[in-house]
Amino acid sequence: MAAASADRAAVNTDAAEVVHLLDYVGADYGGAVENGQVKNADELEEQVEVLDEAGRVAARLAKARASKGFDPRAGVDRVRQLVVAHRPEAEVAGQTADSVLAELAAQVTPPR
Repeated sequence: MAAASADRAAVNTDAAEVVHLLDYVGADYGGAVENGQVKNADELEEQVEVLDEAGRVAARLAKARASKGFDPRAGVDRVRQLVVAHRPEAEVAGQTADSVLAELAAQVTPPR
């Protein structure tokens, strides 16, 4: 029972971290790209690095939740593709909020 509780806590921590990282990208991306044009290359590089970290955490989370058919890597990858393609801020923010964050939030078990 203690092992299951520790596993659940690890999953919750990983899910919360992915949510935080994607939320950060959704909120900060406009400082890097505007109307499809890079306005701050350093900021864009930071966004990609944050998404790379989100991908690593999502992979760990996917492994832990494989039996549930849950794999957040696809959502993180979708957001990363949008960022690398310099898509509009609203599209990036919408993708993080609508698909990935909602799916992750559903996986987080409230603490007891």
